[in-house]
Amino acid sequence: MADRFPLIVNAISKKIEEIVSGDNLELTGNGIVVSGDTGAGKYLSSDGTTVFWGVPGDVYLTQSQTLTNKTLETCVISGSVNTLTNIPNSALSNSSITINGSAIALGGSVITPNDNTTYAISAVDGINANTKTFRLTAGGSGTGTDDVNIAVGPPGSVPGGSNAVALSIDRSGDTVTISGTAPDADTVTTLKSSVGGTSQTGDITIAATGSSTVSQDTASKTITINSTYVDTITKMRATTGSVLNPGNFTFLDGGASTVTQGVDVNGDSTITYSSVDTITRVKGGGAGSFVTGDVEFTGGSNVTVSQAGSTVTIASVDTNTVTRLASGTNAVTSGDFQFVGSGATSITSTTNAGVTTLTVSSINSDTGASLTASSGVILSGADFQIKNSC
Repeated sequence: MADRFPLIVNAISKKIEEIVSGDNLELTGNGIVVSGDTGAGKYLSSDGTTVFWGVPGDVYLTQSQTLTNKTLETCVISGSVNTLTNIPNSALSNSSITINGSAIALGGSVITPNDNTTYAISAVDGINANTKTFRLTAGGSGTGTDDVNIAVGPPGSVPGGSNAVALSIDRSGDTVTISGTAPDADTVTTLKSSVGGTSQTGDITIAATGSSTVSQDTASKTITINSTYVDTITKMRATTGSVLNPGNFTFLDGGASTVTQGVDVNGDSTITYSSVDTITRVKGGGAGSFVTGDVEFTGGSNVTVSQAGSTVTIASVDTNTVTRLASGTNAVTSGDFQFVGSGATSITSTTNAGVTTLTVSSINSDTGASLTASSGVILSGADFQIKNSC
């Protein structure tokens, strides 16, 4: 049998020709009939000799099918619409369950023995006074015990505004009693005034007067009393080095000071110190002028000034020796003197190394004197001679 190609009409040459290799066969609006079957829902298949319609093997079709040699992956088989039958245990990966160490095949049965084990429950004392134990004791063919301990103790934490409950646990036979006590939070508080007050309970209002105020924070349950008056304790002392002491003091006057007590225009008590303000004035010598305030004393060439505390000392070295003179029976006086020569007497002065020397010179030229000689002395004119008695 020879191979044939479908015949077509060439649109250009208008001739009937076999379809050219590489072209597509357009069958839109047409069908293929094989042995009188148009192949609805089927596909074309060939066994190498004959073309026939094949039945699709798509398992998602709703028609009845027999699946052979298929592996299902990621599939869900609903038990509500499917029934699995005739599945032997050998076809299952897990074909049995284990009971008391023996494998029981699925669909099989097992008989468990009745060992006549009984249990008794009791309450006993625990390891300490705060612990009690519920004990399960096996009987019959069973042995051993199983304990459940109940203990009491302080809580790990106590919320704010709460009190911890002190618990205790007691046992009488098989009866365990847990009881507890709590601090008495219902304390009855009494208040009274510190002066002339009477203790009272119940609703008490704290009021303020004068410069004081009272406020309350309901969230923190805090009452705050404020006052602008500060009762300061004043301590006083006489001067530096004295001891500061509180208490009542009396101000004393002294010297030119006076102390008076009164009340000012505001009604406040006052203490007034008054004194005579003596102003000391100082001047230097007769030609100076009186001044007040800070005055500094300055020494001269032979004068020194020193101060120790409030004492000022002026000291000097006396280098001016005062010489007093007199003539004859006249009174001795001091002052400035001038020596004057007269007659045959002359006076000269010289100064050497700060020392002044006065020189008095005199020539006896008084010839009007009468001269006499006696007792071995001979006057010869104006000459005197010694007489030789030999």
